[in-house]
Amino acid sequence: MQGGVAKVLVVEESSEDLRIAWELLVKTKAVSMGPFDILLVDDNLADVRMVVEGLKETIPTARLSVAKDGAEAIHFLHQEGRYETAPRPDLILLDLRLPKKSGFEVLREVKGDRALANIPVVVQTCS
Repeated sequence: MQGGVAKVLVVEESSEDLRIAWELLVKTKAVSMGPFDILLVDDNLADVRMVVEGLKETIPTARLSVAKDGAEAIHFLHQEGRYETAPRPDLILLDLRLPKKSGFEVLREVKGDRALANIPVVVQTCS
């Protein structure tokens, strides 16, 4: 975070772009200090599998939670309903094309909420 503004990293949905994002994360102190909670917001099972495999190789201590749509992600982040004991993620991996609430809406809500705005977001998109 620089100047109080959390950064958003945009990557295309390819294993190479995600590998670069992982390498950037591994270089941060937060990742090297121990368990690292990640919220993956994606409705595509193949993409979820790719992220799981990438994490095993690059951040084996990462704890991954998955939300299958934007509405579920917001409930998770606000610890509502079944997510009342959900961990606060250290990172959000966000697909832009989601059912119920788009990734754009989720990003707008996260960055507009003082309690969530400092969580880094990696936005995954197709070109």
